[in-house]
Formats: sequence, C-alpha cells, structure tokens
Amino acid sequence: MRLCLGGRPGGRGHSTVHVTCACWAAVVPSCSAFVPTTGPGADVGQTYHCPRVIAALAVLAATAGEITGAATASAGTGLAAEKVFQSNRYVPRADRIRSAGPSGYLHAQEGRSGYLWTSYATGATTELGDLPSLETPGYLGSSSDVVTEVVSPTEKVVLKDMAAWTSKDVALTHGTYQATFGAHVLTQVRDADGNRTPWLYGAGAPADGTPVEGWPTGITTNFSVLGGDSTTAVLNYAQPNGVRHLMLVDLATGKVTGDVALNVVPTGVALSADRLVWWSGLWSAHVLDRADLSAPGTPLKLPGTEGIPSVGIAGNWLVVARSVAASPQDWADKSGERLMAVPLTGGDPITLLRHANTSLVTVPDGGLLAVGGTDSGDWALRRVTDTGAAAPTPTELTSVPPVAARIDRLSLQNGTLATDEADASFMGAYYTRPIAADGAPGTPTWQSWDGNNMGSRACRTSPLRPSLPRPDPATSVRRGSTARRSGSGTGPRPVPRRPGR
Repeated sequence: MRLCLGGRPGGRGHSTVHVTCACWAAVVPSCSAFVPTTGPGADVGQTYHCPRVIAALAVLAATAGEITGAATASAGTGLAAEKVFQSNRYVPRADRIRSAGPSGYLHAQEGRSGYLWTSYATGATTELGDLPSLETPGYLGSSSDVVTEVVSPTEKVVLKDMAAWTSKDVALTHGTYQATFGAHVLTQVRDADGNRTPWLYGAGAPADGTPVEGWPTGITTNFSVLGGDSTTAVLNYAQPNGVRHLMLVDLATGKVTGDVALNVVPTGVALSADRLVWWSGLWSAHVLDRADLSAPGTPLKLPGTEGIPSVGIAGNWLVVARSVAASPQDWADKSGERLMAVPLTGGDPITLLRHANTSLVTVPDGGLLAVGGTDSGDWALRRVTDTGAAAPTPTELTSVPPVAARIDRLSLQNGTLATDEADASFMGAYYTRPIAADGAPGTPTWQSWDGNNMGSRACRTSPLRPSLPRPDPATSVRRGSTARRSGSGTGPRPVPRRPGR
C-alpha cells in the first residue's frame, strides 16, 4: 500500500491524494518523484508528508480488508479504475461579482487568475487577466456589458463591450478616473484653486469631456462615488461647513438632477428604477422616492446581527448580505452570514439564503445578483427577483465549485478510511468513511474535533480522541514527520492531537 500525497516528499505539489495497492506504480502521472524506475520494493512501507495536503482522495479498487496481489505485479502494470471523491472545504470558494450587464457578469474567483466574464446564457467564461482596480462602485464598469480597463487613471481607459466584442479608447484630458456607468466615464477634476468638479466622457459627450452642469462651486474636498446605474451616478460630497450631500447626476444630459442634504456620512447607496436607498453604518437605512427626493424618506433597520452590510434592491425588497465577523456568534456562519430581505415599506425581515458572501450587484433588468447557498457544495451565483410572491426568489445561474478540504493525516485499514480534516467543518475534525470492495467510498461520519484549527470560542480543555481504527503503519501519514520504513510493520501511527497542542 502506498500513499501519494500530491507532491514531492516533504514539499508542496499537486492537490490530490491517491491511495493505491501497487507501490511501484505511477498513481499521479504528473508526479514523477513517485514512480520508481525498477520493480517492487523501492518504496514499500514509506509514507510522505506534505504540509498542505488537499483532500481529493482517490481510492483504488481493492478488497475491503487487507490489500492483496501487489506482490505479483510488475513495473508499469496497469491499475484498476480509481474511485475519486472529494471532501469539501467548509468555507465556500470565494467568488466576487464586480459588475453585471444584460448578457453576463464580471467576477473574480478563487483559484482562477485575474478577472472573468461569464455569460448567463451559456455559462462560457472569458479570462480577462489582471485589471487595475479599486474597491469602489463602477471602477471596472457597472450596469452594462462594458468592462473598463484603466490603462492610466489620468490619461486613458478602454471600454470593452463583452457582448459585441468591441473596444473603445477614451482619452482622459481632464482629471482622474473615478467610474464607468453604462458607457459613461466619470472623472474628478481639481482646478488651481482646489475646487473639485466631476467631468463626463464617452456615450455622446465631447471627446475632450464636459463638466457636470449644476455642480456647486467651492467644493474643495474630494467627492466619492457611492453607486449608480446606466442613467444616473450618485456622488457624495461635503460642503465647506461639513454638511454631507448626495448628488444625483443624469449621465445622458450631464446635469445634476437631485441634491439631498444628510446629517451623517453615507456608507453606500442602492438604486432601482423608482427608489434610492442610502445607508450609514451597520444598521440604519433610508428609502427615498427618486421622483421626489425632497419627500421624507422611510427609515429601515438593516437585517442581520453582525458583519458589514452590503445592500441591493430587488423590486419592492431591500436585500442585505453581511461579511463574516472575525469571531462569529454562530461558528456555522464561517461559511457566510444569511442573505436577508426586508420590504422597502418596512416589515419583518426574511432569510433568502442560509449563507452568502457580500457580493450584491444590480442587473439592468431590475434583478439582483448574489452568491450563496446552503453550504460550499451548494454554492452558486443566483439571480434574486421580486415575483410578487411573499418573498423574493433566488434562482441559480452558475454553480461555484467547492474547494477540496485539507487532510492533515489519514489512515486506511480494514475497509475504513480515517482522516484528520483541517477545514472540512468550521473546526478541524476527525472523520471515518467505509470503503467498499470496489473502492467506492461511503458517507463520512464525524468522530470528534481534533483540537486544532479551532476558533477562539471553541473549547480546548478536554482531550478528544476519535474512534479511529488501528492503523497500518505502511498506510498512515503523520503531519510534521516522515515515517520510517519498517519491515516488521511496527512503524509510526497517527496519534490524535490533544486540543490546544
């Protein structure tokens, strides 16, 4: 029996663990360090340590008890078909949405390089590579199929239409790039006296840009972009007396269409066709009528119990996602806080998804994109729509594959695979799985916490030991050590670590 842990002994490498019955056979084709050049005997009884073993476990068909028949094999003998299964990492794969258009969305996904554009209709993904980016609304584009590449924030941006497969260079003759909404490019200009003014480029604006008409004079501090859609940008600025304002700019005409004085610093805004919601801090939101911004707004309490909120609108509902706190009240929420919704007119909040990340992006048709699910195996990009029912409906568009969990130690004997899994749950734990005669794995059974990879709220006082089968020395792997060869079969065994050690 031999365990190939996806890399060279003592080092980092491939991300699969193969358990095979022929120790001289190539179980990982791309891992030449594990393929002896001669017959049996080179690696018999050895085990290897990899500090970041990833749990994609491939168990070769063998008997449910001891492995037999290997002694008659020869070098290069073909192996039976492998049975491959994966233990999923508890925390879902990170997938952050940056913008959404009518035909697809821009996002960045853990394990993929750079930014990706994915089509709703086909699921086809185009790799865009690294794009210079700031975590501000509209920096890479918003509310259209246009993705903005910032070649130079003071000289040029390139607008890439991912639906038409065309691109357009926009020269920035005034100011510093801020955001793109639809095909409208916004910059911030500072004159010799220190006054700030927004300018617009693209989509019908003059080639040299144009200042926004109706912008107040004497604004000597930078404004910030809080959000927008294909028709409107919402800016936040401060008067010399310190009073904060929301300024709405019509992107087609280049004119100010609304100005709302606030008594606090706004955190962000969300827009729909007829509503504007601004929020401040962690709990307080206000709903305004876009047709009459001077009318009193409706105050709302943002649902949720902890974490920084992200806010979006789906029809008549305010949808809220929250970041995971460093020490969540419920450790199950390490995979994501609840995605919740509350009526824009006020009312009791409801839960749309048990877990979600903080990506909430408005789709031009009025829907909302979110990422979440019941667990990492159910993680997906979902469109949240208001169908007029008792609650908005999240519909899966594209699945987000789980990340393989990390296996720190494992043992296989008598048809039972025992594993010490660092991150398959919200704390490190021991599991056992029955392995059938044909190599098919059974359902994992939790045995106990391993005392490692635990949060500050976890108890570390009592020793916990899993009900592990007595391991075969030739098939055990210990974290932090390399097992000795032992012809007597009395080599090292994986001893469960006590909590706190």
